[in-house]
Amino acid sequence: MQRYSERVNAVALEAVSTNGKEEQKLTEWEQKKIDALTGTNGDPALIHDALYGLLMDEASKVLKSNRPIRQQRSLIKAIANSLNFKFSNADVAELYDSLDATVADYEPDVEPDGEFLALSQSWMLHELILIGLNLFVGMPGAGKSRFLIALVRAFLNDQSTFIGRGLLPGAERNVLIIGTDQDRQQWGALLAEQGLASVLDRKTIDHQEQILYKLHPRIHLKTSGGGFRLDPDGMRFIRDWNRDHHGGITIVDSLSAVLPPGIKEGDENAGRLMRQVEVARQGNCCIVTHHSNKQSAMAGELGVYSGSGSGTIDRAVSRFIGLGYETHREHGVEKLHEDSPRRILTSQKRGAGNQRLVLENGNHNTWDLIGTAAEVREMQREDEEGTAEQRFKGWKKAVWDATTDDWLSTTQVFNRLNPSRARAPNAKQQVRRTLRDLITDHNVLQSQDSEKFQGEMLWRRIPSLP
Repeated sequence: MQRYSERVNAVALEAVSTNGKEEQKLTEWEQKKIDALTGTNGDPALIHDALYGLLMDEASKVLKSNRPIRQQRSLIKAIANSLNFKFSNADVAELYDSLDATVADYEPDVEPDGEFLALSQSWMLHELILIGLNLFVGMPGAGKSRFLIALVRAFLNDQSTFIGRGLLPGAERNVLIIGTDQDRQQWGALLAEQGLASVLDRKTIDHQEQILYKLHPRIHLKTSGGGFRLDPDGMRFIRDWNRDHHGGITIVDSLSAVLPPGIKEGDENAGRLMRQVEVARQGNCCIVTHHSNKQSAMAGELGVYSGSGSGTIDRAVSRFIGLGYETHREHGVEKLHEDSPRRILTSQKRGAGNQRLVLENGNHNTWDLIGTAAEVREMQREDEEGTAEQRFKGWKKAVWDATTDDWLSTTQVFNRLNPSRARAPNAKQQVRRTLRDLITDHNVLQSQDSEKFQGEMLWRRIPSLP
């Protein structure tokens, strides 16, 4: 605030006096200045502090108004000038940003030896979507919006699971959909299909049918026709909505459709915007959709799809989710199965190990879990080559026979070996190597938990599908 102090040297030290004025002629603003200056007794420091305190109070009220931010800054400058603070636009911006940061801050500093509360890590959709900032990436047309609307329906209906994973109950919570990738026509049909909007009336006007929808009472919807952007006003709207709806979900569909003018996906500024969204979500779950290019999607289930644009976008999020088509080889070339109803859902980064699920999108936007990608591959291989017991030989068969559907340590697997195998000079090394091979072949799982049995890793067979 040093710049403000320098400006204050120019503040007129005239005390507002009631002498010679009739009480009824004082405006409300004049009365506020009189009240602020009461007791200052002409002391320049006290006058400064009184007027500056009045400025801060009035500026805080302006910030809480519904005026656009440009108007708010202009009004703060007018109030400052009225109090004889000769603020430049830079001074106003500095004051505004300091006050706005205080409003946005929901995690104040922790003093040494201080106590503070923190939410434990939790999931909206177990091990897939964090209560945090999630980036949901996929090719246009892969079904990101359809998947999210099916998820919202399950959430608001208090469904206990979705695609086979535990789902946070949400019947008493709210959802903000910033659906700037589609217009009202598309969103109306998509929401009505899931019972999240009801059709009240249909009319034909000028040979075109118009449909009157009634939106779900716990959904706030913005569409492409609203002109929403992640500019300061848009960011403030997201922040205020999340502050007023604790435990809610914000969906931004999609990032490219809300970027302010002058900011492109490849800019570092796009990543900075994502970090601002991280603060604006106010501790709630937020899902931002983003497009990937076809080359990235060709990676299939081998890796999470990279979003287009700057890598700072990816790095700003807590969980990275990809939705894409299955792939198949045709004449030696990997191609997307774009006509297949199956999708590969991948999820990685903080909170849990990498997840790769095979889903099927059916009629009326249903989503069924077919299995993990490893399970589906194993089923396909069994169709072609037989079961693991039929395929394995040598050490692979010996170690496979020693594993079970329950978690076992490396030593426990070794102790279950056939005695003739266990007596081999390099038996323990063979067990460790073979277990790694079985992971690669997607027959055995390694525990991702930090807990180990007496310092050893834990292993189990991949459960077979029912």
